Amino acid sequence: MVDRIAVGSLLVMVAGTVLHAETVLQRVAAPYAAVRSVSGEMRRDTPLPGGATARMLSRVHFERGDRMHVETTAPLRRRIVCDGVRFRMHLEGEPRGYGVPVADLPADMLGNLRSAPGSPEMALRQLEGVEERPLPASEAFPVRAGYDNGKTFTVLSLDDQGRLAQIEVFAAADLRQRIARTVFSAYREVLPGVWFACVQKTDAVLQGQERSETLRIGNLIVNGDLPASLFNPDAFFENIAFVDTLGATRDP
Repeated sequence: MVDRIAVGSLLVMVAGTVLHAETVLQRVAAPYAAVRSVSGEMRRDTPLPGGATARMLSRVHFERGDRMHVETTAPLRRRIVCDGVRFRMHLEGEPRGYGVPVADLPADMLGNLRSAPGSPEMALRQLEGVEERPLPASEAFPVRAGYDNGKTFTVLSLDDQGRLAQIEVFAAADLRQRIARTVFSAYREVLPGVWFACVQKTDAVLQGQERSETLRIGNLIVNGDLPASLFNPDAFFENIAFVDTLGATRDP
């Protein structure tokens, strides 16, 4: 879904926005409400054992109102089109695609659909409802806050310009065992007060193994006008039948 693989989506497994005003979380999340559309090229690089690198390349078009078009060209060709009502996805070579009403999407896919690509919106939404704990400033980060969902402890760190610089997930509030960290860099101010990090590096421990992924965003356009034809599934899925179960897109 929307060009996110397991390492990058690990941060989505934590829960977390605070219920009162003027929190660190709200301060970070609020500016992205001004984003109504996003277009850009997403490149995700994951080092593999032996020195090779797995690379995912996608072109993404996003518009508020549950409209999205994602064309992935590597490692496999895949297309996602959502017109605001129905979500459709097809992997080249498979006899069928996956298609369901937006309301029937799994929670993680729905959250992805409604988060501006390249922004931290999806990870931040996972912190909604969790009490915010102020944390001591560090030499690198003047503002830090923690969120304990009972399973993991997430730390948001802001730089001296108030931008989200780092998200960390720990096994517990003692901060001894870090499970994942995403470091944001190469910022672009796409709108007044709205920053996109064009390089995002995630390190995580998955099933006992260390993994890393670097997302690079290119040709980023925010709040540009997108043609309605981008979100017309009939223009891209000729003679493709859709089923409502992901595992049923392939022949037995």
